[in-house]
Amino acid sequence: MNNLFEKLQEKARRAREAAQREAAPEALKTPQPKVDAKRKAEMAAEAAGETAREKAAADGTAPQEIGGPKGLEPTRYGDWEKAGRCIDF
Repeated sequence: MNNLFEKLQEKARRAREAAQREAAPEALKTPQPKVDAKRKAEMAAEAAGETAREKAAADGTAPQEIGGPKGLEPTRYGDWEKAGRCIDF
């Protein structure tokens, strides 16, 4: 009876080791993040935007700002001015 038990233990040990060897290449791969429908839509929009930016850069056309501040760039100096009032943030 003792011999049978040892044989079964050895067989189980070999099976575990074989399973670990087979799973080892999978464990070395970098895990892929799960992507839900919302993230897929965001990724598609990002890709479309990138394509449009690349096309605009190739054509030499840059999008023009509508209704933006006149004069110096306010984000560079940390001030925004609207209707004569300056706002720091």
